[in-house]
Amino acid sequence: MFFLLAFISTFAYSLQSSLLVKQARSMDRLSLAFYRMLSLSFILSPMLLGVNADDYQALPALMPSLLLSGICGGTYIWAQFYAVQFIPLGVATSLNQSVRTVAAFALGYFLLNESLVPLQVMLIVIVLVGGGVVASSKNAMQHLHNDMRRGVLISLIAGLLGATSFFILSAATKQANPFMVGYFWEFSILLGSAVILIIRKLSGNLGLQAVSYKEFRGIALASSPTLLGTAGAALALQNGSLAIFMAIASLSVVLSALFGRVLYAEKLRTVQWIGIWISLLGVIALKLYT
Repeated sequence: MFFLLAFISTFAYSLQSSLLVKQARSMDRLSLAFYRMLSLSFILSPMLLGVNADDYQALPALMPSLLLSGICGGTYIWAQFYAVQFIPLGVATSLNQSVRTVAAFALGYFLLNESLVPLQVMLIVIVLVGGGVVASSKNAMQHLHNDMRRGVLISLIAGLLGATSFFILSAATKQANPFMVGYFWEFSILLGSAVILIIRKLSGNLGLQAVSYKEFRGIALASSPTLLGTAGAALALQNGSLAIFMAIASLSVVLSALFGRVLYAEKLRTVQWIGIWISLLGVIALKLYT
């Protein structure tokens, strides 16, 4: 069940992030992150049907860590949307997931006392090697700014922030109702995005970009698969290893590359597809061994 939930979560997150690339390339990315999270505060509300009144007693103690996670998560989403201005969706996702897997392993090992046997470590390394191969070639495309260095750097930063946010989610789901934690984790990212917007505005830069109702509806529709993504992640992380979950999430490299090809005509090179299949086989082997 852990692997099924992790895969459902990965597929749903990959779909929504791929659908949102269109908006990310046509509007302010931080504003997009805020509108995404605003729509999710309504879209994810069915998760609260699985929460009892007594479960909310654990929420106040968790809110400080969730708010920290929200700031990391808001910056992570902002960076994700920014990176796809410079490199293809599949390449950005590959770098992002590789860093997230390594960081998740390190955080779980040092702070949660999670252990992996040598073979599992080797398989995770194989997944990461595949991700590195995906990012090894340049892809000159007319709809991109084609700044590989900037895109790679932003993707790496996004991966670190994403791993930190997921680490906090993993710890919180083991302390309280996973549906409640999952919902308020996403809600904390809305608050984190709002805080970053306010700081940016006070520093004399752009505030929140106005959008029409039609544009907001489009953002909400593209964001809707997150309901399955967050619910699946919360349930999986309740009893499973964060490092293994993040390794399975590396399948988003394959999914995002396919979505990028179908939705945005972003054709990757043969060597990059080889890297994608290396990652995929590594994840499958990891599943069979575990």
